[in-house]
Amino acid sequence: MQNIENNGKISVRINIYMEPPPFIIPALPNFMSSFFSTTPILPIVLGLFFVLYVIVSAALIYHWSEYGMYSAKVILAETTFVIVSVTLFVISTIALNYY
Repeated sequence: MQNIENNGKISVRINIYMEPPPFIIPALPNFMSSFFSTTPILPIVLGLFFVLYVIVSAALIYHWSEYGMYSAKVILAETTFVIVSVTLFVISTIALNYY
């Protein structure tokens, strides 16, 4: 930073290196931070959601197979449902491990 004076009246600060001003993150409130830092909330939520999702998925697959829905579209939908579900749970588990 350099100061440039114009006729001795105005002082202007110029950044000769064209650097942006530093970004300062505001302080976050500190309520219940010890609870959140010691309790693994995200893995618990993911685990509960996984259990519920497995129950609903098992019910869907049971009804698809029990009531004779063997058309090509239903089999494609069932396969897509299982593949996308497994992929999303694997991605969320990996992301949670890096959190």
